[in-house]
Amino acid sequence: MLQFGQTLPTDDTELPREQQTSMLAIITALLGARHLIVRTALLAVVIVGAFTLTAPRVFVSTSGVVVQGGRAPSSLSGLAAQFGVNVSGGDATMTVPFVASLLSSPELLRHLAADTLRSLSTAQSVASLYDAVEGEGAAQRIDRVARALSKDVRVAADPQTGVVQVRTAAQSAEVATALTTRLLTLGDSALVARRRQSASNDARYAAEQQSRAARSLRDAENALRAFLNANRRFSAPSLQLEQDRLQREVGAQQALVSALTQSAEQARIEAERPTPVLGIVEPASVPSSPEPRGLVSKLLLGAVGGGILGACLGLFLAAIARQARTDRQVGGAFTQIGRETLADLARPWRLMSAPRVIPQADAERTRPSSHDGSSGPDSRAA
Repeated sequence: MLQFGQTLPTDDTELPREQQTSMLAIITALLGARHLIVRTALLAVVIVGAFTLTAPRVFVSTSGVVVQGGRAPSSLSGLAAQFGVNVSGGDATMTVPFVASLLSSPELLRHLAADTLRSLSTAQSVASLYDAVEGEGAAQRIDRVARALSKDVRVAADPQTGVVQVRTAAQSAEVATALTTRLLTLGDSALVARRRQSASNDARYAAEQQSRAARSLRDAENALRAFLNANRRFSAPSLQLEQDRLQREVGAQQALVSALTQSAEQARIEAERPTPVLGIVEPASVPSSPEPRGLVSKLLLGAVGGGILGACLGLFLAAIARQARTDRQVGGAFTQIGRETLADLARPWRLMSAPRVIPQADAERTRPSSHDGSSGPDSRAA
C-alpha cells in the first residue's frame, strides 16, 4: 500500500491514457445498460403513441388579409410643416406588424371569447365550445377561453407582400371557419374605430391650427392695410421692400390657412368613412380533412428522447456502483494505515527514521484486494 513520502507518477503520457480509460468506462457503462436504454426508448414510444392517437383531431382554417384604405400624406401637410405646423397625413401605426399584433392580442381574443358565432347552423357562443369548469365565474371563464384561443389562433405577417395570414384550429371544420371569420370581423371593427378616432383627433387639431392661422392672416392683412394707408404714394426703395415683405407674409398666411382648412376637412371625411381597413385576399377556407397527426415523426422523437434518458440513467447507476467500489477500497486502505499508525505509536522512535519509499509495483501488490478484502504483505520497516 502507499505510505507517507511515496512519489506519485508524473509521466505526461498518463493523461491520454486516463482519457482513453474514461471513454472506455463510459462505453462500457452504456453497453452494460443496453437493456435499460432499449426498454426506456420503447416505453417512450408507447407513451407518445398513446397520447398522439388519443388526442382529438383538429381542423385548421386559413385566411389572408391586407391593410387598405389608409390616408396618404398630401402635399398640404408638407406645406403646413414649412410653417412649423404638424398636420398628420394618416395613422402611422396602421402597419402590417401592428395589424398582426392586434389580431393575436389578448384583448381581441377576450372579445372573441365573449362573442357568439351566428354563422354556424345553430348560433352558439364561443365560450360554450370549451368545457366549463365547475365554480368559475363569467369573467374567469372568458379569460380561460381567451387563453385557449391564444393557442388555437396563429397570426403571421409577411412584410414583403403585406399579407397577414390567420390560422385557426378547432375540433370542427365549421367552427374553425366561423372563428376565423369572426376574428377578422372583430379586428376590422377595432381598426376602423381606431382610424376614426385618429382622424377625429387630426380634424380637431387641424381646426385649432386653422383658427390660429386665420388670426395670423388677419394680422398680416391689417399690417399691409395700415402700411398702404400711411404710404399712399412712395418711391423710396425701403418702402417698396417693406410693401413686398408684407405682401409675401399675407400670401404665406393665405396658403397656410388654405392647407389647414383642406386638411381639417379631409380628416372629418376620414372620421366618417365606413370602409373596412382589412381587405380579404384569401377568404377563410373550410378544411375538408383534419390536420395530420405526425405520428411517425413523434414516435421517432420519442424513441430518441427515451434512448437518451435511458443512457443517462445507465451512466448514473454505473457511477453509483463505481463510487461504492471506491468507498470499499478506501475503507480497506484506511484500516491498514490505522494498524500501522498504532504500531508506530507503540514504538515512537521509529517515527524519527525516514520512511521507506515503496516502488509503484510494490504499492500495487500491497493495495487491498477488491474481491476478498484481504490486504497485501506488511510493508513496514523491520
